[in-house]
Amino acid sequence: MSISRWSPTSSISSFFEDGIEFHPLVSRNYSLSGFNLFENEKELVAEMAMPGIHEDRIDISVDGRMVSVSSTSEEKKEEKDKNKYMMKTMSSSFNYHFRLPEGVATKDPEAILKDGVLTLKFNKIVPDEPKKIKVSKK
Repeated sequence: MSISRWSPTSSISSFFEDGIEFHPLVSRNYSLSGFNLFENEKELVAEMAMPGIHEDRIDISVDGRMVSVSSTSEEKKEEKDKNKYMMKTMSSSFNYHFRLPEGVATKDPEAILKDGVLTLKFNKIVPDEPKKIKVSKK
């Protein structure tokens, strides 16, 4: 194949005429789950998509400043009939890991699962106000 400058007057099909082989790409279907991390005046809030997951199947752990949230769910359904036999298996798993910034309390976060979205709320640490210390004379 020779290298030549492309011009708008040449057809695009001439680009493919020199024996270039194109192989189809092997693709996988990846589903990206939603994750939001934001803050307000009082707390840091993490929202994670967990559709179809029951709250007793969610594991949340905090190790130092690292937060890990994981869940798995599997549902099997079997239907038998004279003329058909079918078995459905639905499974899903979610894993979220994120690091808490400084100034956020890791103790007792609030976790709420509503409409397939898990919301974790971590309180911010309120810094102490500067104090004046009076020096006394002895």
